[in-house]
Amino acid sequence: MEGCTQLIGEVSRARLQYLPPQKLAALLDAMRTLEDLTADQPSPDQLKPEQETP
Repeated sequence: MEGCTQLIGEVSRARLQYLPPQKLAALLDAMRTLEDLTADQPSPDQLKPEQETP
């Protein structure tokens, strides 16, 4: 998984370097907004249905 994450980061950096500064700033702002909106949300592990006890 770590190798995949590293590869995604490298590809993203390579692509993002061609964005004009204004578009890069807008993208980063949107990403921060998404992070803020999901900060109080449960993680996927917390969304698993509870097991019923017999």
